[in-house]
Amino acid sequence: MNPYRAIDKLFSNGALEKLREKIMANKLGKEAPHVYLIAGKAYISLKESGIKQAIVISGESGAGKT
Repeated sequence: MNPYRAIDKLFSNGALEKLREKIMANKLGKEAPHVYLIAGKAYISLKESGIKQAIVISGESGAGKT
C-alpha cells in the first residue's frame, strides 16, 4: 500500500462535506471511524461541556499513524 496515494472515497470534498454536516448537526450515529469524524466529536464535546479533550493515536511502528 502506498501511504502517499490519495484515497478519494475517504477524503473527497463530497465525503468531507457529508461528515461536516453530521458533525455540525451533532447527528453522528454509528459512523465508521474517520479522522475528521473523531476530531469533530472532540470539538463538539469541547464546545458543549467546556472540558478539554485529547485524542490518543496509537499503533505499531509503520502502521500508518501519520
